[in-house]
Amino acid sequence: MPRTKRDLGLDTPSKRARLKVRTAPYWNWIDAASWLGYRKNIRGGSWIARLYDSSAENPRLQERLGHADDEGPADSLGVMSYEQALAKARDWCQEERGEVRGIRPPSSYTVADAMTDYMQEFERRGKHSMSQTLSAINAHIVPPLGAIVVHDLTRDDVRSWLSALVNSPARRRSKRNAKRPAFKPPPKTELEKNRRKDTANRVLTVLKAGLNYAIENQRVSCDGSAWREVKPFHAVSTVRLQFLTKEQQRALVSAAQGGDFRLLVMGALFAGARYGELVRLQVAHFNGTSLYVPATITKTGKARRIMLNAEAEKFFSNLCEGRAGDDPIFTLNGRAWRKSEQQRPMRAACGAAGITPPVPFYALRHTAASNWLSGGQLNMKYIAENLGNSMAICDRFYAHLALDDRAKAFAKMPKLRLEEKVSIVTTQAARVN
Repeated sequence: MPRTKRDLGLDTPSKRARLKVRTAPYWNWIDAASWLGYRKNIRGGSWIARLYDSSAENPRLQERLGHADDEGPADSLGVMSYEQALAKARDWCQEERGEVRGIRPPSSYTVADAMTDYMQEFERRGKHSMSQTLSAINAHIVPPLGAIVVHDLTRDDVRSWLSALVNSPARRRSKRNAKRPAFKPPPKTELEKNRRKDTANRVLTVLKAGLNYAIENQRVSCDGSAWREVKPFHAVSTVRLQFLTKEQQRALVSAAQGGDFRLLVMGALFAGARYGELVRLQVAHFNGTSLYVPATITKTGKARRIMLNAEAEKFFSNLCEGRAGDDPIFTLNGRAWRKSEQQRPMRAACGAAGITPPVPFYALRHTAASNWLSGGQLNMKYIAENLGNSMAICDRFYAHLALDDRAKAFAKMPKLRLEEKVSIVTTQAARVN
């Protein structure tokens, strides 16, 4: 154990033998609010745990743990070594914290409890993917794993659960009030199996996040190796990026029914923002050269600024001119757009424009990124900042679009003329011979 400024060296009987006999315990610091104490007696000593919790009626709590192994071997029950006493002190402090704050002790804290606490924190932070995350928890995590105590969860449990999830049939989209979910046939083809593995990876990420949150907030004191050492399936991503050519973009705008939807499509192609971000942007968020996307409406919970080119600046200037700052930039018949209200007009516009199969509205975000890359003037960092994505995500999804531009850039590099130097040296050598 690393020594701290409060560590008195209580870890061996020989060190403890040098301490003076006294009534007050010697304390070793465990963390910000808990200590392990050693009370030195004439014959041997004893271990004590102490917890300070300002939320408790009695903020200073103590518990006698047992005898120290000063005069005989430890048996981990009545006689304990320093390491055994330290572990018992941590467990006791953990349980006392739970009782004081109304939290279930680690001995009965289940995976379902961990997911509930995680979703409460998820909601507190205002993350926008809450419904999808909760759906994944209720469908795939709580039924098979919810009753297992987190301390008792093993790697085999998590691996078996992950394997069963891959081999289970995917659920179909059903009506909101349907009594039973509808299921697709079990996966058979390699593509179907990869899709299930991709889904399993996403659900595994949710499970790990919930259990790690339990450790970080001292709900449990295990090391988390049971789930952290379970690796996701490799190279199974089924994300299919869809891009529109410039001709298809023009055709889609022309075919968009109704001026309000046409403006929304143009805004998505100019700004590369998500549908949920576009329809919640207000006139005050446009400053003439860029769009400010506040943290409250982004998927990641981080604010960003979308830089615009001259054509986009003119579009948004015309759209916002003379309007109140709290007006939504994009409206439908004078009111705000609602959730998923873009889907039907998008399918209709794709059909009228001859785009088959029809692409979702989200494809306009990918198309905007491809437009920025095709210009050859923007590097990936600027595009990532406009999209609100990490560089890793952009490299994964859009790097292949920049290959032609990279090739053109390399073609313009200055020549080193190495072949000419080689020929000169060869000629000089021939003359000498």
